Amino acid sequence: MPTDHQILLDFKALLLRLPYWCRNERRLGLAEQALGKDHPAIRAIEWDGTAEAQAWDLPSRCDDYDQPVPSGLSPLCALLDLLREEFGHSTDERGRRIASLTERLSCRAPVECDWPHDPYPGMLALDCDQAPIFFGRRAETQALLFKLDSPQGERLTLVAGASGSGKSSLVRAGLWATLDDAARTPIRGSEDWVVTAMKPSKPEGDPFQALFWGIARGGIPGFADADDEAARLRQDPSAFPRLLQRVLSGRPDHAEWLLILDQFEELFTSVESELATCFLDALLLPAIGQPRFRVVATVRSDFLDRCIAHGGLREELNADAQFSVGAPGPAAMAAMIEGPVRRLRLASPVDLEDALVERLVTDASGRAGGLALLAFALKDLYDDCKTRGRMDLADFESERIGGLEGAGL
Repeated sequence: MPTDHQILLDFKALLLRLPYWCRNERRLGLAEQALGKDHPAIRAIEWDGTAEAQAWDLPSRCDDYDQPVPSGLSPLCALLDLLREEFGHSTDERGRRIASLTERLSCRAPVECDWPHDPYPGMLALDCDQAPIFFGRRAETQALLFKLDSPQGERLTLVAGASGSGKSSLVRAGLWATLDDAARTPIRGSEDWVVTAMKPSKPEGDPFQALFWGIARGGIPGFADADDEAARLRQDPSAFPRLLQRVLSGRPDHAEWLLILDQFEELFTSVESELATCFLDALLLPAIGQPRFRVVATVRSDFLDRCIAHGGLREELNADAQFSVGAPGPAAMAAMIEGPVRRLRLASPVDLEDALVERLVTDASGRAGGLALLAFALKDLYDDCKTRGRMDLADFESERIGGLEGAGL
């Protein structure tokens, strides 16, 4: 039976309120994030139409082609799930539309997979294999993928944000995990890419060693002796094209090497100056001009002035290399709280009280370091409550936890 006309109008109104709906490529990317890029509803839409027309077309085609998406949701419920991350905790008409759609469509969040580990890792950044517990950053992930698919993204993207803002998790559990997933990535063929990750100062303050340790951890054959490989490249950084060829050996012609350079500021703080200069000026900046090689780096925003002071990095920043990560909004923060315990089958499942979610969102929103405090509090709460199977407001306010201020103490 066709969906009620008012439901489709509510979807249209919400889609038009998305800040990035005005851009055609972003609309397609959002739809692919919600439904999977091969869903028939996406193929049925002409994506060169106006923003207003497509705000009607997308929910209408979701209604016409009711094939479940990979998570098991109906297409309309999957689209609502995405919109809930944006507007679910809004107190204006957007929040009211979300609540009304949730009730009328009877959408229930699916249990997506088994998760044998703790659902809240505290302040530890999430890695690619922890994508199942990564929630609340779908819009930023899609925007970063869009950035990576732009001409500048073929070279260098600097993901900047305050300490504790979730930059590393966004790049690893959001971007990397999506690129690896053929059903979700909007960049055709990215599932065939080689992705390696490094931190400049680990190990032993040598970014060349860190580069090869990352390659070795990525399981790429032929790189057993990382220390010797690093020493040779340090002596002759111009040999990078041969390294690129080795890393991509056996891969399809469209495959690329994406280097995730986490905590880029360590080049300024934890690496000896001469070695950092050699890595940056003799290796990294020349390398990003190579076809089939690109870099995504995370950097604390309070170190952007050091990047601007460097001529080569300033040139990249002026070419639109920066991607900024801010604090999540209330709806996204609620998704971060609820998703790991309500969307996964945990070894130690817990019921999550709605009043606790509301309180956590209220206390952490708009507060300096709020996301970091929230991460600490959730880990403490889960560790304290998992044996009895319930996390509630009384636990949060108890002397054991001490509210958000007591988190991590």
